Amino acid sequence: MLTIFIGAIIIGIAIAAPVGPIGVLCLRHTLRFGGQAGLAAGMGAATADALYGLAAALGLTLISQILPYATPIKMVGASLLLMMGGRNLYSFAQHKRQKAADINTRSRKFWRIYVKTMALTLTNPMTIVSFIGFIAALGADHIEKLYAPYLIVGGVFMGSALWWLFLVGVALKLKKHLDMKYLIYTDLIAGLFLCIYGIYLFYSLVA
Repeated sequence: MLTIFIGAIIIGIAIAAPVGPIGVLCLRHTLRFGGQAGLAAGMGAATADALYGLAAALGLTLISQILPYATPIKMVGASLLLMMGGRNLYSFAQHKRQKAADINTRSRKFWRIYVKTMALTLTNPMTIVSFIGFIAALGADHIEKLYAPYLIVGGVFMGSALWWLFLVGVALKLKKHLDMKYLIYTDLIAGLFLCIYGIYLFYSLVA
């Protein structure tokens, strides 16, 4: 039982750790709106990871029902990336016209950040493909146990959440050394990254 749980924690960290659009969003929300906003983004991603972990733990039947929809799911994900990237670029353009002291660095709509980040993570079909390989490494004998799916979900969520807590902590340390007027450039960097990533996803569908 402990082996499954620890293995799931490692899987959660391994899935969350690679730098991607979710990591960029988590950093951006933390730098612009504070630690609570960054945690909301991270917990949204951790929830999505746990759901995909559950799907993978429940067996190949459920996975086979999801994979045929990989292309439309990928299109939705690319569209969300472009929309969010465009919104960040627009926010950058708007704030460039304001003084640094007027820049809003607070956001109370943490539930929106949570939901949007979870939705964006769920629209990445490669996440569940990665889970198939990682969970298979735990061994069929362990996965088939009655309590295994619950341990996997809990462990994946904990591992992913630990990574996002670490990333938010790093961002908060960095924020202390940044002048307020430079925080708006997080919108520019995040917006460009998200748009480029979204365009790449669309290109991969037609290439």
